[in-house]
Amino acid sequence: MRRTKLRGNAPVDIRDVDTVETASPGRSRKSCLALSVVALLLIAAAAAVAFCPWVRSRLLGRGAPTVPLRVASTPDGADVFIDDQLAGSTPLSVQLAPGPHRLRVVKRGHRPWNEVVDPAATPEVATTLTRVKLAKLFVDSEPDRADVFLDEERRGTTPIEIPDVEAGVHTLLIRKEPLFQPSRQQIELKEGEERRLMVRLDSGLERLYVERIAKEPTKLSNHTELVHLHLLNGDAEKAAEAAMGATVALCHPDLAPTEMGQFFEEVRKLMRGQAGALREATREKLFASLILLLEKMMTAAPAEYTRYDPVVTLFIQAERFDDVARACEKTVALPSGRGLVHYYVATICLRLGELSKAIRLLERAVELQPTLLSARMSLGSAYHRAERLDDAMRQYAEAEKLVKDSSPYYQGYLHVEVARLLVSRKDIEGAVARYKKALAANAPTAYACEWRMQLAELLHEQGRKAEAIEHYKQVVQLTDPDSKIGILARKALRRLSEK
Repeated sequence: MRRTKLRGNAPVDIRDVDTVETASPGRSRKSCLALSVVALLLIAAAAAVAFCPWVRSRLLGRGAPTVPLRVASTPDGADVFIDDQLAGSTPLSVQLAPGPHRLRVVKRGHRPWNEVVDPAATPEVATTLTRVKLAKLFVDSEPDRADVFLDEERRGTTPIEIPDVEAGVHTLLIRKEPLFQPSRQQIELKEGEERRLMVRLDSGLERLYVERIAKEPTKLSNHTELVHLHLLNGDAEKAAEAAMGATVALCHPDLAPTEMGQFFEEVRKLMRGQAGALREATREKLFASLILLLEKMMTAAPAEYTRYDPVVTLFIQAERFDDVARACEKTVALPSGRGLVHYYVATICLRLGELSKAIRLLERAVELQPTLLSARMSLGSAYHRAERLDDAMRQYAEAEKLVKDSSPYYQGYLHVEVARLLVSRKDIEGAVARYKKALAANAPTAYACEWRMQLAELLHEQGRKAEAIEHYKQVVQLTDPDSKIGILARKALRRLSEK
């Protein structure tokens, strides 16, 4: 039959060279290349199906021919690997593509079983796994409490005993991040072997601070950072050792109180058990070194209480007040320290809420130096807080004999303390009179305004509204409008006006 191609509406003979369309040589080559790539892919897929039974069974799916394989073991519960892929645990039934497969049966504590199996010839495999004697591994580290990984499986923290390790080569990883470099090593264990390992982890920071301390032993910040580092690492013993090594720096005359405060904050963390419990012997050794330090500070500069305040605070919080009291007694023979150190330590006790301890020290202070006005006044205040009102009044009476030559502030402050005591005794008129004496002492304005505010509040409580308003107004006139006491006075005036 003759083929034609239409040109417009008229049939055309396709053999006419003027009307036949032919493909270009470039397009023909591209088509051949694409066909070649597709062919290669098909050949590779066919080879995979033909030569890899596991791939064949996966790719061909249910439509492809398969043969059953049942795997059992004694004991059961063993892992079954088919062509290096975990298929399940015994007893196991699977469908596989025809042909040979690599079969491996593994159970911890038993020797592995390996074989190439053709399910068509051997549809059932039953193997008895031979039990092997496990090795035992003991791992410790410095510092301790490091994470232990055996063959990428975390087993716990050092020190640790791992009793169920199979014979063979294993990877051991010890890690204590972020301050230490991890330690990784290969170990080979024999059946029934017991191996002990001590791993020392390297810390670049620790080495850095040790070198800094060797160069500048009097720079306390280096010691503080080293103690802090050991606390982060959970090594209480090394933290205590670092703290005891800071004695020279702590006695340096140019040491700033803020630096000392930072150091003893780290020591308090150590005592609170942040890095674990200290051994009792280490704890006592640390306190012994600190009490020697405290005695040196007190005897070297009794009046510079800000230097030994952090040490005293540490001992009192650790319930070792008797150690502090003995250290205070070491200053009794000093011309400048007679009773003064007892007074300063008592103020620290008052700040910490240790009233009975403060009274004990203040009583000793006025015994050693009866003319020490600040100690007399503080003892009177402490007695008042302890509700020993008669004792308090006796101390204030002794203080009044000493205050005449003191500054207006101390004269006014003593009157205010007596006024508060009289309020506790329900002697309101006596208290008001004492407040007025305090205001007449010409103390600095800030103190005078504070005392006047107290008087105004007392009068307000007693219903003496007009007098209270007068004192509130004077506070407002004398203080900065934005000051706390000025704001309180204006609020009080508004409340009284509303009433």
